[in-house]
Amino acid sequence: MVELTLRPLSNEEYAHYYEFAVKLLADEEAKAYNDDPLERYRSSARAFEKLIPKGDLESSAQYLLAIEHDRIVIGIVWYELLGDHATAYIRDLFIYEEFRRHGYARATLEKLERILRQTGIRRIILNVFNHNKTAKKLYRSMGYSRSLIQMVKKLGGM
Repeated sequence: MVELTLRPLSNEEYAHYYEFAVKLLADEEAKAYNDDPLERYRSSARAFEKLIPKGDLESSAQYLLAIEHDRIVIGIVWYELLGDHATAYIRDLFIYEEFRRHGYARATLEKLERILRQTGIRRIILNVFNHNKTAKKLYRSMGYSRSLIQMVKKLGGM
């Protein structure tokens, strides 16, 4: 079993994460929605700002954790507790490219599940883009099931 440490992200680490995460989200949404990448970038930046105003993690209701293995940050997991306080919503699970395919995403989810279960959380929700086959396979193998399918139609002429 892979031993990981999950610790709160600092505001400085968040600033670094923000730089690539907004672009990555925009690229994924542009691909998923067949939309303009620049507009998706603006939308992603607004979403991040709404959730974490001015990049100040301490004043937000978001939990961003650095994922460490052997004291090296290998990724980030971001979640929030929903209004019922029995549900956690994972906003992002990101393993840096050079650390992928070593079981770190699975180990992170297993550790996070243990932590959340101990705090009374009974359910985890997450979204995954349909084109992300690797993530979908991981989530299914860990017992996650589809509960909603979002469908998109691009309208022309506007």
